[in-house]
Amino acid sequence: MAKYILFDTETTGTQEEDRIIQVGAMIVDAKGEVEVFDELCSTVLPIKIEAMAVHGITPDLIEGKGIFTETNFYKTTSVFKQSRKLTLSLTICHLTWE
Repeated sequence: MAKYILFDTETTGTQEEDRIIQVGAMIVDAKGEVEVFDELCSTVLPIKIEAMAVHGITPDLIEGKGIFTETNFYKTTSVFKQSRKLTLSLTICHLTWE
């Protein structure tokens, strides 16, 4: 069955070494069933002041959270790679550089 993923992330900054600290996503199937994810993630990297000014996520909000690969969103999408019955038809990501 076809699945569509719409997602957006917030990160510790805009550089390659920066990490995801929030993922918001919807996975929609051909029947119109929707799974919604809104998860904060911890990281060992500090959140840059400029990034906090954009998304408002502070270190205390992510303290004690799992890293991105421990989120339900990551685990759910990892199943797509393992299942031959699922077809990932389209991924839509929101990305702007503020």
